[in-house]
Amino acid sequence: MFSKMLMGACMVACASATTFFKETFDDSWEERWVAGKAGDKSLGKFEHTAGKYFGGEEAGAKGISTSEDAKHYFLSTKFAEPVSNAGTDLVLQYSVKYTETPDCGGAYIKLLGKFETADFDNDTPYTVMFGPDQCGGTKRVHAIFTYKDENKLKTSDVQLSIYDTLTHLFTFHIKRTKPTRSLLITSPRHQDPSRMTGRCSSPRRSTTLR
Repeated sequence: MFSKMLMGACMVACASATTFFKETFDDSWEERWVAGKAGDKSLGKFEHTAGKYFGGEEAGAKGISTSEDAKHYFLSTKFAEPVSNAGTDLVLQYSVKYTETPDCGGAYIKLLGKFETADFDNDTPYTVMFGPDQCGGTKRVHAIFTYKDENKLKTSDVQLSIYDTLTHLFTFHIKRTKPTRSLLITSPRHQDPSRMTGRCSSPRRSTTLR
């Protein structure tokens, strides 16, 4: 069974505190996001909802949720203009809440180069892929870079359970001065966040995203 997922996203360049992209999934979210092509996949539909339970006002708690089991979900949008992390740290951050434990499924964010939203699918080349994944007994948080058409995975792994029906905040910090990347996963119940700092074999530290 796939999870129900509520998600918000933001990407920030640390040095100048510039926010490249922020999404709260308000009532107008469908004007900014485009469903990808199905190809040979069976696509599910996203629902705009606060879920079965939430804190605060319902309108402010809404996000997007997967609505059908055993379906694929492709959704993409573009930055207003191309952005680059050259010369600065880059932080990718978003929140996920599973209201059911999935048998097999992931909740990734991908940063892409030049692409068309209508053509976006599972095979679209990406620069960075980040997020939790579970299939059977395997539970991990992926952080992958693409360099010279090869996927470069982090050299250490994050294995943890986030399927406790709480909202978890995922943070991927790509540092400018050293070839290190930090992952941080937090939840309201756990005051001490799960953290991983590791190295990536890719020598490229900057990229341009569209």
